[in-house]
Amino acid sequence: MTRLEIETKVREILDGTLGDDVQTAPLDASLAGLGADSLDRLEITLELEDAFQIELTDEEGERAQTIGDVVNLVAGKLSVSA
Repeated sequence: MTRLEIETKVREILDGTLGDDVQTAPLDASLAGLGADSLDRLEITLELEDAFQIELTDEEGERAQTIGDVVNLVAGKLSVSA
């Protein structure tokens, strides 16, 4: 899986929870700024685990503050370089 494929899938997951703004938002857009609350973040974490077949700790999920952070987190778990 490429980094672009990861970003596309992450945006689809975020879009399902946070709305269409995610598709056009820059990678440095904050999840909070896009309307994510703690319940949304938990749902996103669970969906990421399912979609990518990875395990994420609560701390990892909390540290991911932007779309780019989420992409980097998943890419790191899948050992995909930039």
